[in-house]
Amino acid sequence: MDEWGPEKVLQVYDPDTDMKGVLVIDNTSTGPGKGGIRFAESVTPSEIFKIARTMTWKCAASGLPFGGAKGGIIADPNKVDRVEWMKSFA
Repeated sequence: MDEWGPEKVLQVYDPDTDMKGVLVIDNTSTGPGKGGIRFAESVTPSEIFKIARTMTWKCAASGLPFGGAKGGIIADPNKVDRVEWMKSFA
């Protein structure tokens, strides 16, 4: 995505639930990546990368011992079984 990262990008798919998602680990130099999971129909790898990068900078600016990461599940959370999809993503 740029010359500084991300460290890893994973695109995932579960055929049992039809869950599609993406995980971006931007930077773990100061600790494990943190950032949560976005659940929306409009999720793209580029969007998740930008949020993961923002988490890297937020943690660094706050002096927290974490890096930046973010996950995204591509679906309308009101139309799917959120618990099953989160389990599939995990």
